[in-house]
Amino acid sequence: MTFGYFIAIVALLLNISPNYVHLTTEADLYEGSICRLKDGTFGVCKAHSQCKWAWEGYKDGKISYADIVRCTFVGTTEIICCGDERPRENDFTSPSTVSINRNDEDMIYFFSPNNDNNEINHNDSGGTDSSIFTTSPRTRIEGKLRKCEEACQRFMEKYQTLTFQILGGEETSPGDFPHMAALGYPSEEVGDDAYLWNCGGTLISEEYVLTAAHCVSNPTARPTIIRLGKVTLRSNDDTVTAQDIGISKIIIHPLYKSSRNYHDIALIKLAHPAEMNDNVKPACLSTAPGDAPEDAHLIVTGWGSTSVERREKSGVLLKTNLTSVPLDKCNRTFTDLPPTRHLPNGLNEGQLCAFDVARKKDACEGDSGGPLQTIGESGFATIIGVTSFGISCASSTPGVYARVSYY
Repeated sequence: MTFGYFIAIVALLLNISPNYVHLTTEADLYEGSICRLKDGTFGVCKAHSQCKWAWEGYKDGKISYADIVRCTFVGTTEIICCGDERPRENDFTSPSTVSINRNDEDMIYFFSPNNDNNEINHNDSGGTDSSIFTTSPRTRIEGKLRKCEEACQRFMEKYQTLTFQILGGEETSPGDFPHMAALGYPSEEVGDDAYLWNCGGTLISEEYVLTAAHCVSNPTARPTIIRLGKVTLRSNDDTVTAQDIGISKIIIHPLYKSSRNYHDIALIKLAHPAEMNDNVKPACLSTAPGDAPEDAHLIVTGWGSTSVERREKSGVLLKTNLTSVPLDKCNRTFTDLPPTRHLPNGLNEGQLCAFDVARKKDACEGDSGGPLQTIGESGFATIIGVTSFGISCASSTPGVYARVSYY
């Protein structure tokens, strides 16, 4: 059970009514119901944003993801079994009617609003949208597809994709990776291309781009535009017309902290839906648990550095074939390195690792936020990871990615 389930990827992807997420892990419980915590003691069902026991305990390391028990959902707000109140056993003689003080202003934040490390995003109107996130994974109903799996089927039926072969080459052609998005940041340059293309992303529906939280969390350096459909970022470098779309909302995972490398995942809502064509199509999202097989064909794409020494940016979208590294093996690699405050607890199940066995290619600077993917027989990409960080470019230390299926 995870404490950071990324329900926005599913609910927002399909414009689903919030009513569909009324799910429980055991018997139906409601907000205010008496519930049983993982340690066998009793608590009260509360909205996760109202539960100090959860978010303070997690920040202090007193509880882990596995300690969280879900009661139900109210709309898209997850209700968890909270240890703030500790009912006695004789409280069970009558229906649960524990009073909960609901303050809408407090519910905006998962962490305390006064927490300096909490960098939950603000949209153009000054509000936040962290409430769309939930904090534990959805229970899979046997024989029923997840919503993102249904969306993937719908995309494959609706948008035909050209088949292509990934060989050993570096450069890509228009339409090879039609889900690729470039994040444009304000620049002091003038002209049509007055942007810095510092991060990548993945189009996962007509209106949403998946990226890394660290690409969008700096309040003084956030992207303002998304470029779709281009292999070469400069608008006049090829005959393909780019779709440059503004950003209406940035949604950062509520457990992300800039001082840590955990939960490095975010969503960007476009100002208007992208126009689907041969060069712009959404990708599918992986729901497979666990690491990919070590012989799996993984591909990372981005406009990042092509020179380890000079950190030269690529003018064209590049692809690199990588190999999956089991999480336990990857964790041992990082354990052997000097301690870092960014990974105080080592790698966790929300992360995965991959690298080039020849140590010549890897995701590098500027590839952050871009996808780690597999390509199916249909020609559609399935995104298994979001490029997060690495120790250095093309080194013996694997690159680390946010694991999409975890969220």
